[in-house]
Amino acid sequence: MGPTHPAGRAATLAALALILLGTACSDDTPKPQVEPDPLASIPVSAGLDEVPADTLAMGGLVIDEDGNRLSGVLITTEPFSEELLTNQNGEYVLFQNLTAGSYEVRAEKAGYAIGWAATVLAEDDFRRLDIIMLPESVASVLTVTPGAAAFPPTRRVATLFLDNPSNDALTWEVTSSPDWLEISSSSREVLAGNPELLDLRVVSSALDLTERQDAVLELRDSAMRRLLIPVVADPIDPSLIRLVDLTDPAARQTSFGEPVSLDFQVNYGSVGVEGELIQCVVRDANTGAEAVLSVDVTLTELADYRGRASCTFTPERNDAGGDGPTMLDLVVEASIPAFADSPAATVAVPVTVR
Repeated sequence: MGPTHPAGRAATLAALALILLGTACSDDTPKPQVEPDPLASIPVSAGLDEVPADTLAMGGLVIDEDGNRLSGVLITTEPFSEELLTNQNGEYVLFQNLTAGSYEVRAEKAGYAIGWAATVLAEDDFRRLDIIMLPESVASVLTVTPGAAAFPPTRRVATLFLDNPSNDALTWEVTSSPDWLEISSSSREVLAGNPELLDLRVVSSALDLTERQDAVLELRDSAMRRLLIPVVADPIDPSLIRLVDLTDPAARQTSFGEPVSLDFQVNYGSVGVEGELIQCVVRDANTGAEAVLSVDVTLTELADYRGRASCTFTPERNDAGGDGPTMLDLVVEASIPAFADSPAATVAVPVTVR
């Protein structure tokens, strides 16, 4: 066979190139897939200056521990109302599907521990709730449920559950708390898988009653990592505090040496209050003197977590009174000293002594 003509050789090379190209195009090797952004369909929040007037709403800033604003943070609520992302200024505003009541706000962003806030919404109310998020590198593995505590006027107490999902026991201690918050323990060990209770109580006498108080309870674990628990307490209007006498009138009859107890319901308006201190004073209805006729007043002063309290006293015989029947006309004044000096309830107690 003679030498191949140049034109024929070019045609052969072109045909070979087409074959190779076809082979490459028919390669069944899997191509890398781009995962869709799960947050792409979630709307970005409006700004704080765009809150509709006279609308039930809540919102604020989401910031890190240095005060830097965080955008793209996923915001949800419990109970659920809506979900959205913080805008480029770190702002969020929630006003869809809200009704009056208690809410927790949850903030999530990759690289950060979950941030929390809590509040109680009233009608046509806007609540400012800023949220601090800690980087996962400095945040404790301890978790708290609920993630934040809110104290409306009708509730002065709360219980939190501290959980340790790690494999080792951790000891925590309170490193920062407001002076108006009483905590059941300042340090404790939490075993893995064994939640611990943490009781909180608002100290009303230390609380500024003129405005809402926002604070953060900070815990530090034995690995020097931190846990932030936001707390908020609403002021109380002392004029709305009432003590309702619940005692059967027949139970107010007693004798010398026999104790008599009165039971009260603590109301804020028409709603029961939890966790307030009740004080009782027994007086003579005629003279106004305390402990008349040797009445020994034994008070039960307690912070009752269901808005109930008892006042107990025992009349004792006065030697000057003789041995005959005596009628003591007593008045029991019950008050809540954290809010007002004047009695919140006055109960007449006739005592027949034989």
